[in-house]
Amino acid sequence: MNFRNEYASDEDVNAYGLNEIWDRYHPFRKGRFFGGSKPDFTIDRANNRFLLALEVGIGESGDEVKFLLWIQKKEVIARLRQHGGSKDLNDNPFRIKWHLVDLALPQEMVGQQQDVVALLKEALSVRGYWGAQEQRSNTVVEFTF
Repeated sequence: MNFRNEYASDEDVNAYGLNEIWDRYHPFRKGRFFGGSKPDFTIDRANNRFLLALEVGIGESGDEVKFLLWIQKKEVIARLRQHGGSKDLNDNPFRIKWHLVDLALPQEMVGQQQDVVALLKEALSVRGYWGAQEQRSNTVVEFTF
């Protein structure tokens, strides 16, 4: 796997247009990029792609996360729900179970859905518990899709 959890450097913010991405997906918080905190992402620099959490705690039950999967300047939006994993942060192994709610592909990638889903799973597996911000030891990431 080439993905790694990292905090975005100033160079990353500029190179990938992270401020512009934030503003595009958060029009009511435009210009307040990540609430002033340093953004983190799961990045594969060798293949020019990354996974970025755009919104956490969305949906009726608040257990959904909206992710941007950026693949060589193409943006895929995935909405996922965590359900059925560990309830206790001290569980060993700590389990995260992702359910796919929605996957929005750019028109030119519609025929590549299987490849995109495989890439999404790879990035989520590396992201683990909370990306660069926090990890749980012995984390197992599972998928229902």
